[in-house]
Amino acid sequence: MTQRIVILGAGIGGIAAANELVKRLNGKHEIVVVDQATQYEFSPSYLWMLAGTRTLDQISVPISRIAKKGIRFHHGKVLSIDPQTRVVTTDKGTLEADHLLISLGANTHMTGLESVAKVGHNVYTAKGAQALHDLGSKAAGSRVAVLVCSMPFKCPAAPYEAAMIWQKSLKRHGKDTRVSIYTPEPGPMPVAGEKVSAQMVQMITGKGISYFPKHTIKGLDEQGRLDFGDTNAEFDHLAYVPKHSVPALLVEAGLAAAGGWVSVDRYTMRTKFPGVYAVGDCVGIPLANGKSLPKAGVFAHGQAEAAARNIADELLGREASHRFDGHGQCFVEMGGVIAGRGSGNFYAEPQPDIHLSFPGPWNHLGKVMFEKLWLNKMY
Repeated sequence: MTQRIVILGAGIGGIAAANELVKRLNGKHEIVVVDQATQYEFSPSYLWMLAGTRTLDQISVPISRIAKKGIRFHHGKVLSIDPQTRVVTTDKGTLEADHLLISLGANTHMTGLESVAKVGHNVYTAKGAQALHDLGSKAAGSRVAVLVCSMPFKCPAAPYEAAMIWQKSLKRHGKDTRVSIYTPEPGPMPVAGEKVSAQMVQMITGKGISYFPKHTIKGLDEQGRLDFGDTNAEFDHLAYVPKHSVPALLVEAGLAAAGGWVSVDRYTMRTKFPGVYAVGDCVGIPLANGKSLPKAGVFAHGQAEAAARNIADELLGREASHRFDGHGQCFVEMGGVIAGRGSGNFYAEPQPDIHLSFPGPWNHLGKVMFEKLWLNKMY
């Protein structure tokens, strides 16, 4: 009997799962992907929009293209989920699922920091990245700041990449620009360990970027400066990483606790509800060192493939034994065509076993190839 797999979210996790199911099920079951957007934007390339080497058109594809693979696209906003019955309600109707995979990501917002949002640009959006690029010579020679508003946030290297890329871009105008980065983290990419964190600090400070860890933003003070409680900082132009939280409808569904994230088996990505899986940024996975698995596309991809393979095996009457093993990597763009790469086993005990490779053009090329894979093959 034909069964229906419903995938919520057409981002990296959702599309990786859909592609894996297509490959393994050979058209024997129905695959439905739900998303409120009509266009998929390859968000890792927002940084290249900041640099001026990409436009939004170059990093976007219509989600409807998945139909050519035999995947049904349900264009609608998810309003509610009943994980007991696997019924999903959207503003375009109701979907009943035999298997449900949730890849709704993290919500980004600036609640409580509205004053910061008014004067800054959200580097995690195409609009914000383009606005930072469009500042051009106006920002050159001034005080520019990159601000991380809270933890956790997706793509742990992104704020540091943004600072280095922005600095490189502004240098084209031939003026001295003072670049600073402020973050509540004790160090860059803290989950990767002290060695990698120290390497990242050396990478950014070696470029003359001022680094201020353990700085939690409270808002703006009366003089319009960044207010960190016991200190403040002046700036002329600001890029910020917004707050992140689990989508409220997942809390309402009983899949996540308020202020937390969706709990899953960290190997199979199963939730506590039969037939319901969750992957990607909406999930929280504790590690042996007391920290959590970072929120990054590479993990969403690996988790989604493991979950999809297990769903396919169940449908085909096989033993479902696929596991996500905690391995991952990320590129660290430094501006121009130079990038580093962090990689390793985040499930290693007692600490993740992560290494940061020497920066070079080959790593930049690796990210270019990854971008091409997603825009030309996955959709």
